[in-house]
This record gives sequence, structure tokens and C-alpha cells, in this order.
Amino acid sequence: MHLLFGRSNPEEPPGFREGMDWGWLGPTLEAGLARFLFLEGLALDRRASWWGYYEMTPDHNPILGFVEEGLLVAAGFSGHGVQQAAMVGRLMAEEVAFGQARSQDITPFRLRRFREGRPLQERGIV
Repeated sequence: MHLLFGRSNPEEPPGFREGMDWGWLGPTLEAGLARFLFLEGLALDRRASWWGYYEMTPDHNPILGFVEEGLLVAAGFSGHGVQQAAMVGRLMAEEVAFGQARSQDITPFRLRRFREGRPLQERGIV
């Protein structure tokens, strides 16, 4: 049985550190065991443990659309990209094919919102 779970470390300093933080794995495992009692007694498979970057924007919402001619971006989903992938793929295809997304207005998600001081206010919605 393999189970994938994790959590962020609020004490982690800003920046990029590559590799598994084995010291943080213990508290993460304890938090998981406290929520899922049926896991008690299972061993941790360090070979199956992995890490990855968690892409985020300042307002925790994605950047969608052309940021300059020839550069189309769909990034910064704060961990929710897989959930939104099908629709975002469609919207990006519409941007390329028609010059703008037609299925939904993506103006609020454009990169320029940060330059214009208009970050989105909705945070942490799954």
C-alpha cells in the first residue's frame, strides 16, 4: 500500500532548496497518522518519497494568456493545476486560435494584474 500526502512548512524560509527535507518528513508523517489512524504501524518507504516545487503567484491564482507576442503562459496554479487542466487547455487553445479565450473571460488572470495593482482577492479555494 502506498499513500501520497504532504504539507507545507510554515517555517520554511523563502527561496529554493532542492531535495527531500528528511527532518520535516517526521512531523508530516505524524500529522498524517493523527488524521488517518488506519496508517499506524505502516512503514515509511524513503525510496518512494519525493519532493517538488510548488508554484505560486503573489495572489495564489494562475497567470493565463499571452504575456508578450509569441509567449503564452498558463502557470502558477498553487497546486490546483491538475484540477483545472482541461479547461485551461481549452482556454489557451482559444487564445492561440482566436486571439482571445472565448469560453471564459481570462482577463482577471493576466500577468498585468500585478503591474496594475489588481491582484485577485480569492484565496485558497479548491
